[in-house]
Amino acid sequence: MRTKHMRHILDVLLGIGLLLLMSYQVTGEAGHEWTGIGMTVLMVLHQVLNRKWYTALFKGRYTLLRAVQTCINLALTVCFLLTVLCGINMSVHALPFLSEFMRASLGRRLHLTLSHWCFVLMGLHLGLHVPAMLKGIKSQHVRRLGLAFSVLAAGCGLWIFLKNNYPDYLFYRVPFAFIDYDRPALLVLLEALLTAFFWVLAGAQLSKLLRYRTEEKGSLVSLASLLLAVVLGMGLTMSFHSASNDGWNESSAPWGTETMQEPAEEEQMQPVTEQDPAGEGQTQPETKQEPAGEGQTEPETRQEPAEEEQNMPETAEVPAAEEKQVDDGFVWIQGGSFLMGSPETENWRVEDETQREVSVSGFWMSPFEVTQAEYERLMGVNPSQFKGENLPVENVTWLDAVRFCNARSMEAGLTCAYVIDGETVVWDRSAAGYRLPTEAEWEYACRAGTTAPFSTVHSIGPDEANYYGHYPYEIEENYFNDSVLET
Repeated sequence: MRTKHMRHILDVLLGIGLLLLMSYQVTGEAGHEWTGIGMTVLMVLHQVLNRKWYTALFKGRYTLLRAVQTCINLALTVCFLLTVLCGINMSVHALPFLSEFMRASLGRRLHLTLSHWCFVLMGLHLGLHVPAMLKGIKSQHVRRLGLAFSVLAAGCGLWIFLKNNYPDYLFYRVPFAFIDYDRPALLVLLEALLTAFFWVLAGAQLSKLLRYRTEEKGSLVSLASLLLAVVLGMGLTMSFHSASNDGWNESSAPWGTETMQEPAEEEQMQPVTEQDPAGEGQTQPETKQEPAGEGQTEPETRQEPAEEEQNMPETAEVPAAEEKQVDDGFVWIQGGSFLMGSPETENWRVEDETQREVSVSGFWMSPFEVTQAEYERLMGVNPSQFKGENLPVENVTWLDAVRFCNARSMEAGLTCAYVIDGETVVWDRSAAGYRLPTEAEWEYACRAGTTAPFSTVHSIGPDEANYYGHYPYEIEENYFNDSVLET
């Protein structure tokens, strides 16, 4: 009996430790590593106390409940051990002398995926033991109140689980964990706790369903409470999703912000349906350049003959004065040919890229991103999260940007470049109004005659762009180097 209580205490301590590990901005890098070592010690003690469980694996009859418990326990043990190995590979403070036995990028990505599976499996593992741990509570009133609170907390936890894109982590889609160090520590811990609540409730109700599956009343209560938590979580997700009017899709993974551009050249004359490739809450730059610093504005393009991804004559000269009737501060981008796409040797390239030569006609482009003041003046609203009149506008969809281009065209007395019918958009190539740059223009302007990943040749630093500097480009080559990172 004493051993059983010790195992339950270790389960709770492991759960607390995992909450801290999932709250990286609370512990910091060094604290994260030492917490992981403490978790490893607790896990070893837990396995020692469970040694009889291992010897009994191939003995006795397997009920459905025992089979599920065994699978979850073994999966949790394997995930935890692999997470520890990947963590040691990245260790800088606790075990630096044991690091670098696998490629840093692979180890980091595996660590992110496996640690989130540990979080889910630990919640289910704790949940499977909850009925036994709460057996001493006899009051039905207390039990009902506890169940109601658990359902409410679990519903909020499922919403946070989806809002923070945990599924992307679970399925190996996130190479970096982008962390908001400005968030209050209590809020970070609360979110982790509520997320764990959902999986604990799921494990507890699954345990009851499998244990009392022949008792209709008990099974219905367990199933109803779990479904209610799921409905609550999905309801919160859809409510906040609808309120923000931002789509969740593949590119909303926390490791990068995709740029938004006009559809590819060969599709320009086809009706275009609204897309929001940048994901929820992300800025919408319209040129391929490093993320802009404060006070910059969002680039647009004013209509000139568009580029064809074929052999077109280079347009080097600036158009006649009468063609540029608006003094808008735009700069002339001289046309020419360039290699579009990245070579196979470039780090972090997308696998489906095909490098090819493209000719681009000259075009006018704003050197800055659209400010919030300019956007609000024309559109009447400011959707930005980070407020500031001279800061770039963000939280806008592709359709919002197209409508802004038309609004600016009308203000300048130019023919609108887009014909908009609901969510269907057609680009009128003959119009002289403002528009978004095409994919080829976007890359051509950014490259500025260079062939490297950035116009600054090798990489970018905080002096050149206001970007998330914890994980700069090609960090793997410098991850275990104490010297100053070369950019």
